[in-house]
Amino acid sequence: RVGPRSAGAVPGPACYGRGGTLPTITDAHVVRGTIRPDAFLGGGMTLDADAAHRAFEDVAARLGTDVRGAAAAAIRLAVANIVRAIQLVSTERGRDPRDYALLPFGGAGPLLAAEIAEELGIREILVPPNPGVISALGLLSADYVKVQGVTRRMALDAATPAALQAEQARFRGAAEAEFRGLGLEGPLEYALEADMRFVGQAFEIPVPVEPASLGALQAADLAERFAAAHRRVYLHGGEPGRKVELVGLRFGVRRRLEALPETRERPSGMARPPSAAVTTGGRTLPARLADAAALAPGEVIAGPALIEGYSSTTWVPEGWQAARDVAGNMLMRRDG
Repeated sequence: RVGPRSAGAVPGPACYGRGGTLPTITDAHVVRGTIRPDAFLGGGMTLDADAAHRAFEDVAARLGTDVRGAAAAAIRLAVANIVRAIQLVSTERGRDPRDYALLPFGGAGPLLAAEIAEELGIREILVPPNPGVISALGLLSADYVKVQGVTRRMALDAATPAALQAEQARFRGAAEAEFRGLGLEGPLEYALEADMRFVGQAFEIPVPVEPASLGALQAADLAERFAAAHRRVYLHGGEPGRKVELVGLRFGVRRRLEALPETRERPSGMARPPSAAVTTGGRTLPARLADAAALAPGEVIAGPALIEGYSSTTWVPEGWQAARDVAGNMLMRRDG
């Protein structure tokens, strides 16, 4: 069984040399040869291969195999777990994985992607640039958004323009001060939703309201907007004449990102031998070594190969080939 516990970053895998002794999938890749100890983090961190081997000795003894066999079994289990998770959201929902490309990310995703794809019958894999930090990149690429809800239960007649504007002014003042404190100067965009329902109804419906229109918004306008929203949700506008109430307000403010951060990885400049030994399928093969950032667009790398980047390594097994496109993605395809 692999997981669900994780060694985390501290103490981390045994190969980190920070006190970890239990075997991890990272250790299994070191044993297999798909992670090279002197190439981790672009050569910025040297891994302890002996510690990785020692971590698998007990498992190997229990399984009646050698350390490489135990590491290979751990990787097969990890692949099986991921395959099952993909099946839960694809085949069990009537979608054929073979109709899609696999997009792996994270430090380990591109190491396992080809084996996962083979199990699912997928023939194409798209590895994004810097796959090991793509979640952090997504965070850095997002607009700054703050949303705050307040409960204000009142009849529509009480939801006067003055009352709504006062609520909005309180939110805007606090939001602008918060954004200034974070160094987020520049234009801000505001949004407002009113949670409304028929009196006695159990669930509210969010009704969009333009913040600039609050000064002239009347109860009849709110009722008309609610009827339209009710029609979108329930396919009818509700009972004519039935009383409507406002339950809460939800204010939002957005500071748009001016420019996406640079995602191109620079070549490491690290000296590499032409190949490294990788154990796969019970055989040890020489795998070509390549620097992911140094590959020219369209340059084809045939497996077996290890394409090493700063945040991740892409394992290209036999029967697969990989090429980088002009956007920096690594496209892998099965032969034939």
